[in-house]
Amino acid sequence: MKKIILSTVMLVALMATSCSKQNDEITPSTPPLEGGSKVELSFSAPSESRAFGSGTTEVWEKKVNSATIIGCNKSGDIAVRKFLTFAQIGTITSSPITLVVPGTTVGDDVYFAVIVNTEIPSTIITKQALLAFMESEVSSYNGTFSEVTTKAKRAKGFVMTGATTKKLTAGKTAVDVVVKRTVSKIEIEAKTTPKFTAAYGSAVVKINSVEISKCATNSFLFGSSAYSLGAKTFVTAQLSKEVAGTPKSYQNMFYLYEQNSAAAGSKVFVKMSGLYDIDGNLSTLGDQATVDYIFELEGSGAGKILRNGAYKAVVNINGLPTDPNGNIIQVSISAANWETLVTQTVDMGI
Repeated sequence: MKKIILSTVMLVALMATSCSKQNDEITPSTPPLEGGSKVELSFSAPSESRAFGSGTTEVWEKKVNSATIIGCNKSGDIAVRKFLTFAQIGTITSSPITLVVPGTTVGDDVYFAVIVNTEIPSTIITKQALLAFMESEVSSYNGTFSEVTTKAKRAKGFVMTGATTKKLTAGKTAVDVVVKRTVSKIEIEAKTTPKFTAAYGSAVVKINSVEISKCATNSFLFGSSAYSLGAKTFVTAQLSKEVAGTPKSYQNMFYLYEQNSAAAGSKVFVKMSGLYDIDGNLSTLGDQATVDYIFELEGSGAGKILRNGAYKAVVNINGLPTDPNGNIIQVSISAANWETLVTQTVDMGI
């Protein structure tokens, strides 16, 4: 019998916050195969994320509430799927999971997949069907600024997936699997600049809310060059958080599915809505006017948004919008490393 060791190190902090899932090993609704290879498996989850404006990963962004291991034979059938128990999730770094993948032997290319915090329907019985499976829960990740910056808004936590194919060799076969979040994090921070103050004196701009649109509504569970299917129709809005300072700044945060590069006018669309107050006293209403600042997210370049990426748009308000509908402008990007940390600087107004 062939023994395989599928191993990567699961973060200790992540494991300590895990909670329970279902029972033990089950097989899919395909005819059982004789024999097979024994597998010892552990996996790792991503640490590349950040709290607002920092490089750290929040506990809830890496928490494992449930995990499923899938093994496919060389014919592409799901030969085994195993739901990890609470005890197994909590000790996987020191006690690898053991299971048998029926119908495998030395020399076979075996496909392994790990799915975290979501369930795969029992009707999915082949690798092809697994790769074609899509999720459509992007709205469940989003909420108020307070909600998304203090907890996982999606009840089951952040969906994470990872997969690899390994050729079995004589003796022990080591396989590494790293799971990644299927969403990206979008941060927006806006404030007026010294250029604004020089032009408008004591006047202020207060951002009340941000709306983002033209976002992917679904995503392949394991990623694809197609990124998404159908129209990019997801729209969400959030009241801005006012942060004290001189000048004050306004913050928002969202989670989105990945999407491919797009032409101008088809990228993720951001509209910041607020008030222009001439004397800087927001309690007097007679000297106020509504303003909208509009721009597109460049993401990793040309509008591409990558799963497990963190993107921050720094919006410098230099003046008033150039037309009643705001202004779409060219922006500059500086990239760092959630897995892809990107800061986009946006200068608004003249």
